[in-house]
Amino acid sequence: MTDPSRHDLLGYLAGALDADERLEIEQALRHDLVLREKLRHARRQFDLVRNADFASGDIGSGDVTGTDADLSPPPGLADRTLQFIAEQRESLPDAVPVSGDSPHRADLEPVGKRRWRAAAAREPLAARASSWRFIDFAVALSVCVALGGLVFPMLSVSRANARIAACANNLREVGVALTQYSEHQNGFFPRVAETGSLAAGGIYAPTLLAGGYVANPQFFVCPASSVAEGPSLRIPTLAELNAATGIELTQLRRQMGGTYGYALGYRQAGVYRPTRNLFRDSFALVADMPSEDFATSPNHRGNGQNVLLEDGHVVFLKSCRLEGSNDDIFTNDDGKAAAGCHVNDAVVVRSDVSP
Repeated sequence: MTDPSRHDLLGYLAGALDADERLEIEQALRHDLVLREKLRHARRQFDLVRNADFASGDIGSGDVTGTDADLSPPPGLADRTLQFIAEQRESLPDAVPVSGDSPHRADLEPVGKRRWRAAAAREPLAARASSWRFIDFAVALSVCVALGGLVFPMLSVSRANARIAACANNLREVGVALTQYSEHQNGFFPRVAETGSLAAGGIYAPTLLAGGYVANPQFFVCPASSVAEGPSLRIPTLAELNAATGIELTQLRRQMGGTYGYALGYRQAGVYRPTRNLFRDSFALVADMPSEDFATSPNHRGNGQNVLLEDGHVVFLKSCRLEGSNDDIFTNDDGKAAAGCHVNDAVVVRSDVSP
């Protein structure tokens, strides 16, 4: 895949490629500026379709919120519907003998059948609908409610999966930017200082934006997070962070990493060292931001988190540990949200956590 086509890029954004194809595209993106521009253009088109609200006809903006919409039927819908049908049935007038029939024939026919024949003479198309009995409506309604109980949860799951995929795409974009940054910084990722205004895990985002490695700040916001469509979250600049003090600085540090957490460095013989790009396939570099208790991320309602590994690929974890590993991605080997205890001890922290 020396020259990825538009379909290849769209497949990459939709998560439809296999691991080898995705890795090949990611490697090409690291060195091809034109291809990265094509990817950004394809992503804009992809986002328009993904976020479109086709139900309301609004193609320009979709419904992307932090929590799944409540898709269950309104309470009491079935009872109110059955009551309405019963009232309409009781309000129907009694049938009269059908014109043209003999009195004897009309008298011999059941009342229900005479009503049906009278209605058929006046409105042939309505006859079929009026032939339904109350029990028919009740059964049909019960079937619809039962189907709704199956379909609505499926739609909710599908929507959640789409947001997980969109979140993974954001992390892949961040991964490409981090790799490019490391290539220009002797192999090191953005350093998290030990002291000062910039001494917090979220500093990676303002650093990448300042260097032009990421063009759109929204790449630092998970589409499934509660602040995805809110105006309150903004990635501050390095200048704003250096100038801020007190409460303002505290607030800026909390939001400067977006809704993703970033890996701190590690301590070796008491000396703090930044993370270097060793292209490891089992080292968590960025992930959905952990909760306050470092148990899981709230971005996907506690169902798990997307994790960007150092080699550039993204995995979705139901727990805080990579498959086949005992390393907790949110705490170090001492069980703390602090710098790692050794070079392979990955610790992804919240935006305002210092080494």
